[in-house]
Amino acid sequence: MGPPETKGKKRQAPQPAGEEEFVRGGGSGLAAIEKKRLEQEAYAEAEADLAAAAKKGGGKRQRKGDQPAAAAGGEAGDDEDAFFSSLSAQGRLPKFVELLKFKSLSKGCKLWGAVIEVSPRELVVSLPHGLRGHVAYAEASDWLAEQSKKAEKAAAAAAADGEDAEGGAAAGRKRKAAGAAGGIALPPLSDLFHIGQLVRCSVTGLRTGADAGEGAGAKQGGKGGKEGKSGAARKRVDLSLRVSKMNAGLGAESLKEGLGLPACVRSVEDHGYLLALGVKGVSGFLPKKDAEAAGRLLAPGMLVEVVVGAGGLRPAGGASSVTVTCKPEAVAAAAAKEWDGLNIGSLLPGQLVTARVRNVLSDGLLASFLTYFSGTVDPFHLGTDLAADWRKQFSPNQRLRARILYVDPAAKRVGLTLQRHLLSFALPPNFPMLGQVFESAVVRRVDQGLGLLCELPTEGPQGGLPLAPGYAHISNLADSKVEDLSQYRPGQRVRARVLGFRPMDGLAVLSTKPSVIDQSVASVADLRPGMPVSGSVVRVEDYGLLVAITPSIRALVPVLHASDLGTAKGLKKFKEGQKVAGKVLSVDTASKKVTLTLKPSVVGSKLPPITCLQDAVPGGRSHGVVTGTADFGVFVQFFGGMAGLVHVSECGLEAGQKPGEAFQPGQVVKCRVLGGDPARKGLKLSLVSKSKKAAAAAGAAEAGAAAGEAAAATAGGEAAAAADTPAADQEQPGKKTDAAGGKAGKKKRGDSEAAAVALGSYQPGDVVRGTVAAVHTKDVDGQAVPDYFELAVAPAAAVGMPPGAASTPAVGRLEVAHLADHPAAASALATALTVGSQLGPLLVLQRVEGAKHLRLTRKAAMLEGAAAGLLPANLADVAEGALLPGYVASVTDDAVFVRFLGGLTGRAGLAQLSDTFVSDPHLFFREGQSVRATVVQVDREKERFSVALKQSLCGGKDAAYLRSLFSDLEEASRLGSEAADVDWAAAFPIGGLVPGEVHASKDYGLICDLAAHEDVVGMAAPHQVPAGASQEPGTTVQAVVLDVNKREGIVELSLQTALVQRAQAASAAAAAEQQQQPKKKQKQKKGASAAAEAAEQMPQLQEGQQVAARIELVKAAEGYCVASISPAAPAGGSAAEGAATAGPQQQPLVGFFAVADFNLQQQAAAQVARQFEAGSSVEATVAALPSGATGGRLLLSVPLAAKPVRAARPGSKPAGVAGSRAETRQAAPAVGSCVQATVAHVHALHADLTLEGGTHGRLHITEAAPGSSGKSPLAALAVGSQLEVAVLGRVQTSEGRRHGLLECSSKADVVAAAKAGQTLPRHVGWATLKRGQALQGFVQEVGAGLVWCTLSPNIRGRAYATQAASSVKECEQLEERFKPGTPVQATVLHVDGRKHALDVSLLPTSSPAAAAQPPAGTLVLGRLTAVGGGIGGVRVQLSARSTGRVHLADIHDAPVQQALAGLKAGQYCRAAVLGPDPAAPAGGKRKGGDGAQLLLSLRPSAGGQCAAHAAAQQQQQQKGEDTPQVVPGPLKAEQLKPGQRVAGYVKSAGPAGVFVSLARNLDARIRLGQLSDGFVEQPADAFPEGRLVVGQVLSTEGGKVELTLRQRKVGPSLESLEEGQVVRGTVKQVAKYGVFVQLEGSPGVTGLAHVSELADDFVKDPAALFNPGQRVVARVLKVDASASRLSLGLKPSYFEDLSDLEDGDASEQEPDFDAELATAGGDSSDDEELATAGGDSSDDEEIRALLRRARGGGKASGDGDSDAEEEEDSEAGVSGSSDEEEGGSEDEGGMQLAGGEHGQLDSDDEFDLDEAASEGGSDEE
Repeated sequence: MGPPETKGKKRQAPQPAGEEEFVRGGGSGLAAIEKKRLEQEAYAEAEADLAAAAKKGGGKRQRKGDQPAAAAGGEAGDDEDAFFSSLSAQGRLPKFVELLKFKSLSKGCKLWGAVIEVSPRELVVSLPHGLRGHVAYAEASDWLAEQSKKAEKAAAAAAADGEDAEGGAAAGRKRKAAGAAGGIALPPLSDLFHIGQLVRCSVTGLRTGADAGEGAGAKQGGKGGKEGKSGAARKRVDLSLRVSKMNAGLGAESLKEGLGLPACVRSVEDHGYLLALGVKGVSGFLPKKDAEAAGRLLAPGMLVEVVVGAGGLRPAGGASSVTVTCKPEAVAAAAAKEWDGLNIGSLLPGQLVTARVRNVLSDGLLASFLTYFSGTVDPFHLGTDLAADWRKQFSPNQRLRARILYVDPAAKRVGLTLQRHLLSFALPPNFPMLGQVFESAVVRRVDQGLGLLCELPTEGPQGGLPLAPGYAHISNLADSKVEDLSQYRPGQRVRARVLGFRPMDGLAVLSTKPSVIDQSVASVADLRPGMPVSGSVVRVEDYGLLVAITPSIRALVPVLHASDLGTAKGLKKFKEGQKVAGKVLSVDTASKKVTLTLKPSVVGSKLPPITCLQDAVPGGRSHGVVTGTADFGVFVQFFGGMAGLVHVSECGLEAGQKPGEAFQPGQVVKCRVLGGDPARKGLKLSLVSKSKKAAAAAGAAEAGAAAGEAAAATAGGEAAAAADTPAADQEQPGKKTDAAGGKAGKKKRGDSEAAAVALGSYQPGDVVRGTVAAVHTKDVDGQAVPDYFELAVAPAAAVGMPPGAASTPAVGRLEVAHLADHPAAASALATALTVGSQLGPLLVLQRVEGAKHLRLTRKAAMLEGAAAGLLPANLADVAEGALLPGYVASVTDDAVFVRFLGGLTGRAGLAQLSDTFVSDPHLFFREGQSVRATVVQVDREKERFSVALKQSLCGGKDAAYLRSLFSDLEEASRLGSEAADVDWAAAFPIGGLVPGEVHASKDYGLICDLAAHEDVVGMAAPHQVPAGASQEPGTTVQAVVLDVNKREGIVELSLQTALVQRAQAASAAAAAEQQQQPKKKQKQKKGASAAAEAAEQMPQLQEGQQVAARIELVKAAEGYCVASISPAAPAGGSAAEGAATAGPQQQPLVGFFAVADFNLQQQAAAQVARQFEAGSSVEATVAALPSGATGGRLLLSVPLAAKPVRAARPGSKPAGVAGSRAETRQAAPAVGSCVQATVAHVHALHADLTLEGGTHGRLHITEAAPGSSGKSPLAALAVGSQLEVAVLGRVQTSEGRRHGLLECSSKADVVAAAKAGQTLPRHVGWATLKRGQALQGFVQEVGAGLVWCTLSPNIRGRAYATQAASSVKECEQLEERFKPGTPVQATVLHVDGRKHALDVSLLPTSSPAAAAQPPAGTLVLGRLTAVGGGIGGVRVQLSARSTGRVHLADIHDAPVQQALAGLKAGQYCRAAVLGPDPAAPAGGKRKGGDGAQLLLSLRPSAGGQCAAHAAAQQQQQQKGEDTPQVVPGPLKAEQLKPGQRVAGYVKSAGPAGVFVSLARNLDARIRLGQLSDGFVEQPADAFPEGRLVVGQVLSTEGGKVELTLRQRKVGPSLESLEEGQVVRGTVKQVAKYGVFVQLEGSPGVTGLAHVSELADDFVKDPAALFNPGQRVVARVLKVDASASRLSLGLKPSYFEDLSDLEDGDASEQEPDFDAELATAGGDSSDDEELATAGGDSSDDEEIRALLRRARGGGKASGDGDSDAEEEEDSEAGVSGSSDEEEGGSEDEGGMQLAGGEHGQLDSDDEFDLDEAASEGGSDEE
């Protein structure tokens, strides 16, 4: 039965759980959902009250952006401390960390994840804690959702248009209508997202069982058997990436500068991108320059992380817009800030926040951030060192940088992460390889009941980045069930295998099961089409067999491949659990689907399988399975999705026989490959051998060819029937077919045998030469381009003999990618080669026996490697650590396969591809690319090896990549016919001077006609034309040749004056030298190339020499830069002499260096944009001198990771010129040496030095020789003074990087050790610092209440003001007392070497205040960090590791109106130590015992001093004898008595009432109804924290004190009532059997007036006489204190002796009705006393009204107090117990529960009271 409706009553919202500690009775009549709603409302109200109180106490809050960066203890921290102290007191803070689980997720939860699978219509996202979710197409972005809706509307319109049509015409119109509806094209998700992309997603649905669909558990590799079939184990999380859902909690006011948020690209404009931000009325604009700088090519529908730029929100008409940036460094640094309206729904996963550790829990951390939010850090996201105890690395109040991992607004849960890679907004850079086995993984943490955290060793000789740790779940520890992890311990080594990855947790999923470790296949990625496998049958279905290859991998065997018959009958021979062996038919790693074939003919085939197009070599044979037939041929399937068509003419059928009559689906056939179609992966096949085909008639062959053409057109492939028939035979159809066939057969057999002999004469690694016999093309964008070249191969030794002249040549296949190492050179060679072109040398890569040809390469890197014996042909030749040249054989989603000789292939996993994170290997490598690979692991048992392609391991400085480019371009120029009549070396030498005239001026540069050749065009880029130079056509110019393009006939020029002058000087010097030589010598040199001549004139340059260069041209497409070489002085002379005597001709003018390498080809453009620009200066190394092979180019080497120097300022001297910095720079002094130094400048904390040789150094103040007492040691130094110093090493920056300056020391002992060649003494180091150690330091800076002292060049410590002063005044004058450079004596208080944190004290060690834990009675200095806010006083910071709390009762000696007046955060005070704080949380002590929280006193009598004392003197406080004192010491509730007046200070005010601190250890509560005689509308405003209140004790039951501030006297308790006593009260409930009356002034005492006691006459309906809330006078009839029951009487006859109060005249001193009530029904002798006692006239009037109502026996009309009292009582939340009413219903005598243990209830219990009363009032009673 539900609770009855209560009219006219206001329901009071229940208070938050844990806030009310008083004993209450009764139950709640609220529904669960209503109760939860009311709790949330009450909690929100409490938060608002706390925030308002904090702001009121601390003054107007300063905006976040206006706060100093160093103000760590500002007002925001005060609010935060106050808020969380209140929550802690209420018990609302988490006690443990809860990991994300499927059952704990809810709709609307926001998560941070990483994309791990991308399909055209769905995304799979990895979530924290190993969860994963699915994103549907329309939920991937808002733009896609809009496009999907438009497509649906267009499809619906097309369907509507086609309803009246019939057949194919209707379908055609539907398609046309759909296409006409705006041309809507839905791009695949693979074009918009990539694997490894970090995304912010929100949960839209949670499905289990069959509702999870195929996407959640139907994948092969999930649970099999009946459990998998039932779907009980399926769980699916549906996600959305739409920014409109993610950013729904953000408002326009939140879009401030620096805010980071996700956005969706809506459209691409001319100058940028329009973005959807998901904020109503606001759009975003991303400039293209920002997107290009970030390396992003954006398209509509893409998600991009952006940061609001400068200016923030800009109104624009009816809408607003913001300009954003997507630069990675800005996105990674964007931190969340507070704004008006911030709530938990506004938080975004991935946001960077500054967090503060609140508590170190048993399984993680509790941290607060943004003042009013808290979050937990689980053990997987602590980001700590694996080998260390994480609990020792964190402490309360420690500040951290964290990112939000997830936000659950419904559960009010926030998860944080401290993972370093996530803090930098990236994924872990170095995951191990999938399936990798670690023999000695080290257990670092044991989580009981959960699993093991393991450290994975970095394998390989080169070492490298440490691998991401791994986690082995308890279910993956052993083959048998493990319940207890006590057998494992930290430091133990275990064998483990990588099963998968958890990117968001930075973990690899491990298994230590021996069965898993020893299995050959660990994941679907390890399977390859055609691979033999074995497994067991899990289930037999109608559609095939489900086979378990491993416990985690399932494969499907279709019916067609279950047996040679290929029918459903073949399934009957299989049973569950049966062992089977087969081959992998296909593998889909994206969807993790595997199919097998069990056909014995295919499994046992000895022929090479066809798994890809490269295996389908024309002429090769392989077994296939017939999948279908048609009239034009037979369809055959192979491995890896390869399929082909056998034309009817190639089926070997008899005349009139159809393919369907001879072949059945599932039949195994032996096929011969005729050709292929790469675009469709279709093969042209034949089932007829060559001998049978040659014996066929010519006419039949022609007919077959025609039919083949038609069939191929139908099937999508090309038919090549009769392709081998000679043209002469086709022209003479009258010849006998058998004779023709016989001759052709003999000739072909002879050629085949000769070719086989020729093929067998070559081995992989042989060097050969060849002649192009045929050029095979492919169609690309409608154009035919070369695909591969067919060559006639001959040994390389047969020089001068055309291939095939002496013997039958072998056939070679040379693909375009194998023409050269550089793609530009390969393209040039492919264009230049024609039939008959001769190539050499070539390298034999592989001998393809089935196709009867050799696979060749012309790559220079592999030719050089073969000549040096570096190329392996088998696994025995592979050694770990070897650097090998190779080429990319294939690229998959998770690896790159590198091939060497003989098909030998190594695998490079994602973690080994680059020094940066790789999400998609296709973005870094392409098939056929030349690479250098380092062998990292060789597994000879499994016959496989792994390689690394990281540039840090494989890069070189030999410029081989660039040398091969220019050499191959020269070869392409030789082979081609372009500009064959141009002598490039003589007419246009690199760096030479050429004359010409301006032809035209364009935006891209100056076009010039060159006098050397009319067909060659000169081009000068805009930056190569001097400012002010004439650009009019016809102007004569002198230009320097920077580069030549022989294919296009273009010469790159420079008209820069400096280069032209140097070239002119070089030309004049060369001419003068020629004039001095004999004529004979001139004739001998006349025919020499310009390149060789230039080389002879440059004897001083050597390979390996360092030169300075300036970038002139950046050729990003070609992957190199052209630079001018700065002139250098000759050895042994000055710079001036070098410039005058040696002349510029002594060195080249122009050099070339690569911007990419073998392994960086795909990143050349990004490398150029990031590192090189025209005008920049670089330091280069000479890699190769000019030669004819490279076109006379000087090759340089530049480190690709180095940052180029900015362009020199105008007027500055270039390097190499006399007086330049580069010219005078010498080698830096060695570490430990003693040198002379000159003081260049003196600063407060260091002096700049110039050392011998021009090297710059620094003398830190801590390394300077001691000066006079009390002065800085640098004060004695003067600019220009000389001193001896010892070199300590490079200066270390704050980030730990090495600076270019040298750190020096002038201390006597250090200099003496340097002179003696001894080890230099180091005075202070992190390892040597100990607690209590005394150190000499110097003040570095002062601010925010801290004195920072530097103790060494790399170590500094902080001293709180309280540890650097002896009085409050000194604390306030901190900056005046401590100037930078002032010497101080510091004592170490706490040191953390790992975090480089040091706390010191500047007080004398003998001072008691300097102790870590001052004894009781010690006076200490402190800084207020929190005033009020629910902590019951003031929070004080004593030192870095010690805090204190001052109770409200310990601030003043005498009562004051406002105890907290004058106090605010940041003030200094002096307090007396009382002892440890008993309210401090357990475990709050820090390591070392210096983290205890103390209880303090600010009372002046105890020696305290604070600003509140001065404010108290100005308060108008009430002084009188009747004002009780606030007790500071211990006080017990038993010491107080009802009615006693007490004083205290308000601690907090809220929906539960006002809490008052009576003493340090005792609080009291004042219910809302007891705050005043009238109604208090806003209790929090009327009773602010710290206000003095004086009230009367109502009760002290259970140790809980209840007070009242009402002026009426306190009513009696149940025990004090006597039979016959007259009392007054309020009607609480009217029932059929009586009236419930609550006694006035006694909230817990309620009695029942039975229906027989309501009036002197019979009462039929009590509701006709009494109303709830009506004031009445009652007489006590019976008291049963043991049963807590009270029976009352309301008959008018009971009050006849009080009639004088009604009829008598009012006098000046009317009787006190309270006193009369106390003695009513007693001795008549007391009447006179009552008559003479003074009373309250207002009370008398009220009593008279009550008596009149009682005598009248009817309802009171016009009772003005009724509603007010009703509302007041409702607010007070006081009612009787439900047990009370039930008791009344059982006892006709009217005894009722009237208080006691269960008598105190809040307003929610009124429903239970009503229900009990109504149920109890039966007709019988």
